[in-house]
Amino acid sequence: LYIIATISRDKKDLIKAFIPMGIIVVINTLFALSTPISKKYFYIDVYNIYHRGEWYIVSIGMAGLLFLYNIYIIIINWKKINQRNRVPMLSFLLPPIIGMILQIIFYGISLIWAGGAISILMIYITIQSQVANTDYLTGLYNRRYLDNYLDQKIKNISADKRFAGIMVDVDDFKSINDRYGHATGDMALRTSATLLKKVFDKDEVVARYGGDEFVVLLNIKEEKELNEQVNNLKRQFDLFNKKKKTIFELQISVGYDMYKLEKGQGELFLSHLDQLMYVDKSEKRRF
Repeated sequence: LYIIATISRDKKDLIKAFIPMGIIVVINTLFALSTPISKKYFYIDVYNIYHRGEWYIVSIGMAGLLFLYNIYIIIINWKKINQRNRVPMLSFLLPPIIGMILQIIFYGISLIWAGGAISILMIYITIQSQVANTDYLTGLYNRRYLDNYLDQKIKNISADKRFAGIMVDVDDFKSINDRYGHATGDMALRTSATLLKKVFDKDEVVARYGGDEFVVLLNIKEEKELNEQVNNLKRQFDLFNKKKKTIFELQISVGYDMYKLEKGQGELFLSHLDQLMYVDKSEKRRF
């Protein structure tokens, strides 16, 4: 359910997934409860020794079906999953699968649930990490994650791993707060975040830099492609304003460039983008 919730935030998808998993759980429960009488799953002999029943493989098979179902869900949604989440999602399945295989091979040990407990712990740690790296208002990455990611990006930079940055500022955001209130201001920030996520790929890093400023780091190699991305971004905000679905309009100033500095100069790059963004803002004020 966690994997499906990560891929799709739609509750309908969770309900659809819960049905087949729920059926397997119900069948397994009924078989388990009937075991003292049927002795199909297992039985305890007069010497108090555990023995596998003739239907033992059915219980293992049901667990296996759940693992296969999860792998199937990951594979068919592979392109929808953020690149940084693909390996962790698959790794969640490894402990119980390993436990299941060992349980089949070695008689008298039960490791599926031990593996399941390890998986739940891994998921919990992942959730805590995501919360620590997420801006609570917009759902984007926060400044902490942006700085760490940029540092790693610069360390691994090479001729075939160039990247670019875009800094976005919401123009006259203070006037939205002053005129309509902070609740509407928060809505403006969330709307801006939604438009940014709509424009950029899931594998790109979109972060709230602070206040009404956002930063995007893109895995592109040519300035032409960067210009196209910026034009697309401005077009999306223009389309939003034309629809007039809110009492406010969102105008943005943008600073963007390819990373051309030496290694270890992430702060200088962000400062460079910030200066370019203010140039764009000041030019619009002149006209």
